[in-house]
This record gives sequence, C-alpha cells and structure tokens, in this order.
Amino acid sequence: MKAIEVRGISRAFGDHTIFEKLSLHVGHGELVALLGPSGCGKTTILRCLAGLDKPDTGWFNVNGESGIVFQEPRLLGWLDVRGNVAFAARTPEERARVDELIELVGLTSATKKLPKELSGGMAQRTALARSLVRNPHVLLLDEPFAAVDALRRYELQRQLRAIVEARGLSALIVTHDVDEAIFLADRILVLGGEPATIRTELQQGANREHLLAALASDGKDDVATSARTTC
Repeated sequence: MKAIEVRGISRAFGDHTIFEKLSLHVGHGELVALLGPSGCGKTTILRCLAGLDKPDTGWFNVNGESGIVFQEPRLLGWLDVRGNVAFAARTPEERARVDELIELVGLTSATKKLPKELSGGMAQRTALARSLVRNPHVLLLDEPFAAVDALRRYELQRQLRAIVEARGLSALIVTHDVDEAIFLADRILVLGGEPATIRTELQQGANREHLLAALASDGKDDVATSARTTC
C-alpha cells in the first residue's frame, strides 16, 4: 500500500473545473514535489488529502496519521513556541514529545518566545515541529518556505530533508520553486492544462532546463519565467 494514493479525482468551483481525473501516488519514505503554475489546483489537492476539502469525483487514501504545514505558520499569538507546538498534542505521550521536537528543529533557545518575537524561519520551524507532534507517517506541505528569504529557505529545506529521511516519513510538498523541487524531491510531478492533470513526472536528479521546459510547454510559464530570473 502506498503512503498516499489518489485515483481519478476532480474538483470544480462553480462552472470552473480546477483539475480532472487526476491520479498520483507517494511511496513509503518518498518525498514528492507537486509543481505547476498558479491556479492549477496544487493547494486544493493538498487540502483534499488533509481532509479540509473534498473532491467531486474519484477517491484517495492517506495511509496513517498525517501532519500539515501551511504557507503561513498559523501560530497562536498568545502562546510561546512550546505552547504552539504542544497545542497539537492529544495524549500524554504526544505532550512528552514536544521538547524533543523543539530541539529537532533547533529552537531550544527560543522555547519561551511568542510568535511576534520570531523570525519567519523560526515561525516555520515551530509549525514544522507542531506538525510532527502526533508522530505522523505522512507530511503534507503547502509552500512552507515561500515567505522566507533565500538563505533561510535553503537551511529549512536541508532541515526538512534530514527530518524526512531520519524519521522515515513520506511527504508531498507543493511548491512554485523549481530549485526547491529539484533539491528536495525524489520525484517531481508537474501539473498543467485546463483542467489540470499530471503532465510530466521527473525522477530525482532531473535536469533543471528539462523541468523548466516542461513547465513552459503548457503555455503557462509563470513558474518557469520566475525561475529563470533568479538564476
């Protein structure tokens, strides 16, 4: 059984079909990046997998507990770092894991800080620790580092990759960042078309220009253009 399996899902909002008959899977211990232009349904797919939305047709399965990290940290302003991480805990065993996870993401010295005292990177690390409290088998990440500066983003990417490998997690990350997808992912799925479907699948070590060409070939090259301007 796959960690995530999606078969033929479709989702429309009013008369506009976002994606149609879309299928994908994530294997156990695999980190897969979902890449594509704005508006093609990447976040909606993730929301369906997290139980925050429902597809109109098709079916999917997430095998085991899942944790989710959003683009914004979504921390509670009146709680410190430890309180925000512990907020996700349901059992004494999960609460006992909080300090270990804060150390794992490198925030031991910031345990008592409130969200307003944290940098963007520190806030996202707090959100990452919170997503791990329930000892998930699967991580769902929606552009988690998009609002972080380039240097901090690279540090967070390395940290995420290390955590996924060390804990044997499966992960699906939505991203607009071509380089992030290449650096993090074992496989890259490129969405395109209207309605969107999986247009291209690339394995780890994919050539950057090949990936840019796959993005641009759909005629919606906002991601590809953005990536080229950062070279």
